[in-house]
Amino acid sequence: MSGLAQLLLSSSVSRPHHQLSRSDPGDIDPLGAQQRRGLIAVSCIAAVSLLATCSLLCFLTYRFIFWKKYYQRPLGHNHYVVLVYNLALADAQQCLGFMISLRWLDKNAVTADNPFCFLQGVWLQIGDPMSGLFVLVIAVYTALRVMRDYHISHRLFVTVVVSLWVFGILLFIIPIAVLGRWAWLPAVAWCWIAPGQLALWVWTHYFWIFLTQFVTLLLYAALFIQVRRRIAECADLGGRRASLRNMHRVASYMVIYPIIYTILTVPLAAGRMASLAGHTPSITYFCVSGSMMTLSGLFDTVLYTLARKQSVLDSERRGLSSTASDLLGSGNGVQQTDTAFARTTSRIGEPIVQSDWDEDVIQIHY
Repeated sequence: MSGLAQLLLSSSVSRPHHQLSRSDPGDIDPLGAQQRRGLIAVSCIAAVSLLATCSLLCFLTYRFIFWKKYYQRPLGHNHYVVLVYNLALADAQQCLGFMISLRWLDKNAVTADNPFCFLQGVWLQIGDPMSGLFVLVIAVYTALRVMRDYHISHRLFVTVVVSLWVFGILLFIIPIAVLGRWAWLPAVAWCWIAPGQLALWVWTHYFWIFLTQFVTLLLYAALFIQVRRRIAECADLGGRRASLRNMHRVASYMVIYPIIYTILTVPLAAGRMASLAGHTPSITYFCVSGSMMTLSGLFDTVLYTLARKQSVLDSERRGLSSTASDLLGSGNGVQQTDTAFARTTSRIGEPIVQSDWDEDVIQIHY
């Protein structure tokens, strides 16, 4: 973080001139044909993702408020659901940022003096890194529970979540503190951090995205290997064939999310880094990569609500769950498969292995 400290203390950071106007060469006026087509695609995809994330937020908010109708304990104590809720909040802000592109289509220009330019920069500056950081926290939380059988206290959990949002606020305050009102300027097809501000680009944005991609892939790779090893050990002990087959499927699902997240976020980040190196990609490239990034909200919603046969929200009500550590173990050896699956201890708020004898389905929710 020394680079970020030097950035804040440096007086040599150039600031855009305060007389920027519609005629400023930094404005995009009028939009080119490629930019119009690209912004139409970005806006439409952002609208779909925003609808998905808002639906998830409304559903979870309803369950948070009226939890007594469905659960024995407040849903806010379910750490997994709270993390998903905060991830959806970050995704929604990212979608809102890209949807401001509708304003540029209406005006046929992207201008720095328009208040929507400032708002777009703020929302993208918060949404992009914060969605990645909550993905990272979910990965760390899962690894601690499954690999170390570590139970985080609710107070510490709340502290971590609040601290993340405070950090997210700092990420957009720092560019404003350094560059002032003109921290966000037209960049290719939408507004973002003023072009040429390498330290701001890296330390307040893309460093955290790349960190999330790297650490998350490492953690889920380790989880995947451990689950597969436990599956093999259970098979040697004569575990039920159907149960082991479902566990193989679960082990495969565990690596889908980090792979999808990386695929969706790398292109835009790589394009920005290439621009800093003097090899600026085409406008079409940036619009396509921006469209991919704004798909994050839709994919998050699908992966956390529709891709599972049984919802984590039903875990306490059904009473048919056992902790993941019961199956994966943390130094206690491998249990006989049927015994592990027969446990019915329900701990809402923790990654679980859920067993449904009627459907012979075993799910690891993470």
